[in-house]
Amino acid sequence: MLGELAAKRSGILCFCAFILITSLRSTGGPQNTGGTALPGDNRADPFTLLKLARQRYANATFYHIEAVTEEQMNADFSKNWSKSISTAIVAPGNKYRFEAHTNWEWWELVSDGKTEWLYSPATQEYKKQAAPVRGPSRFKSSGLQTFLGLTDAQDTIENLAELLLSVRSAAYLPDETLTVNGNSVTCYVIEIQGKYHPGWSPDTKSLLTLWVTRENQAIRKVRERMEGPLVMNEPEEHYISDKATVYSIVELHAPPVPDNLFTLALPPTARLVEEFQNPQRAGRDTLLVGKPAPDVNLNSTDGKVVSLRSFQGKPVLLDVWATWCGPCVESMPSVRQLYNEASVHGLVLVSIDEDDDAAKATHFLSENEESWPNFHDDGEIARVFPNEGIPHFVLIDSTGTVVFSKSSFDEPALRKAIAKLGPEFASLAKSPSRQ
Repeated sequence: MLGELAAKRSGILCFCAFILITSLRSTGGPQNTGGTALPGDNRADPFTLLKLARQRYANATFYHIEAVTEEQMNADFSKNWSKSISTAIVAPGNKYRFEAHTNWEWWELVSDGKTEWLYSPATQEYKKQAAPVRGPSRFKSSGLQTFLGLTDAQDTIENLAELLLSVRSAAYLPDETLTVNGNSVTCYVIEIQGKYHPGWSPDTKSLLTLWVTRENQAIRKVRERMEGPLVMNEPEEHYISDKATVYSIVELHAPPVPDNLFTLALPPTARLVEEFQNPQRAGRDTLLVGKPAPDVNLNSTDGKVVSLRSFQGKPVLLDVWATWCGPCVESMPSVRQLYNEASVHGLVLVSIDEDDDAAKATHFLSENEESWPNFHDDGEIARVFPNEGIPHFVLIDSTGTVVFSKSSFDEPALRKAIAKLGPEFASLAKSPSRQ
């Protein structure tokens, strides 16, 4: 189910990205369909106001823009709410800061003019290089990493300038006063009918509303409502998308920004890496890596209680499993082979079953003549060893530090981790079949 939802969300994202790019870049400019100044009002017609606003954004070389976007996507049998936060700051001297935090990615790209950092707060990993001469690096999404939000943050000023081009008709709504960051901002409100674009279903409807400040034509809020078959691989499904973006900070041609915004404040646990982890899998599995293993009491079926800390001084491999878990049972022969190779060098294997009835696990291990100790868990051990499911393997070195944690039996990765425990384990880096 989760995979299905993720795939559907991916389809929605890809289609929405297609709509955004198409709508921003497919037209040459707004067409005036007869808009004029309102009776008794000396304001310009809406097209003139949109043109002034576009010029301000198109001509902004340096700027500071921060935004929060909320989107509700509804269909007949589903609802989806999402939120994203972005920051875009560009200053003289090749200094910049771009941030994007969405439900699928979280990045910070920062340059102080000499050094550029790309930081993933989700995994606390970062890359570092000399800042490119011609502005920020651009990153392509892959199967493991997505940079859609970061790309949107980098394109903030261009997207807002070009958004004002794709207009079929425009009309004023009553003025409104927004409260942004505790301040009252009086805005013109303009309702825009966008043009139909190739690739859309003929039934697609789009309505855009802009809140533009009176004094400097800054866009402080955008609301986009789309309706129709919005997901490309679901032409029969009717969706309603309602997306609102509030720009909490809009400074075009802004005064100097404090230099501390162009340095990256890294936590002590941040790691310099060559490649980032997949943030979707880096959360629970690796929370304990590099930290002392929690001291838990292990309960055997004969009533004995053993402290995990009592094994300190020897490396320990924990295998959290259950008889009802197919992958757990399938991994047992390989685990047995690995144990036979490593135990002669001092590795201790401890299995912890998650069966409701401890007798089932005991019977299974007895029938298969497994010789390592097994303990029963009532759920509390799994709680203090965060995981993404079972089988879950945790490798603890002789000092009591967790050096490996992974849900699923990844034998090559596990063998590689064991081989690093000491020179006596080096021969375990490859399985017997590969030697």
